[in-house]
Amino acid sequence: MERPAKVTEIRDIERTTRSGGRRSRHTKTYTADCPYVTYKLKGQKYSFVEYDDCDRLQVGDEVTVLVNPDDPYEARLASTKVEKAAKSSTRTTWVLAGAGVVFGLFSALGLWLRVSNLVKRRRTAPQG
Repeated sequence: MERPAKVTEIRDIERTTRSGGRRSRHTKTYTADCPYVTYKLKGQKYSFVEYDDCDRLQVGDEVTVLVNPDDPYEARLASTKVEKAAKSSTRTTWVLAGAGVVFGLFSALGLWLRVSNLVKRRRTAPQG
């Protein structure tokens, strides 16, 4: 469910990125300004830090959050950056699930062919 919310403060979060290959790995540490977002649900105030959408919002900005009504602490910004990340994650899950199904079908087909060939050979083998 969507709820109106407000950025009440900005928190400095230390981030680390890695680049390069196995032998020439470089680590870079930097500080990101992540928004502390406050919203109300059923008359109670809730807050969270949005780690996926830093360096864009300022204190006082009004935003929309997506909240799980069964668990009000489960919330995230309803921004395009966060939605794209969620869609990308969902897409990856479906691709991997599809690959698993295809692998399972080909494995079952291979097993079936192997068993049917074994049965044919036993039927046509001379009885000694």
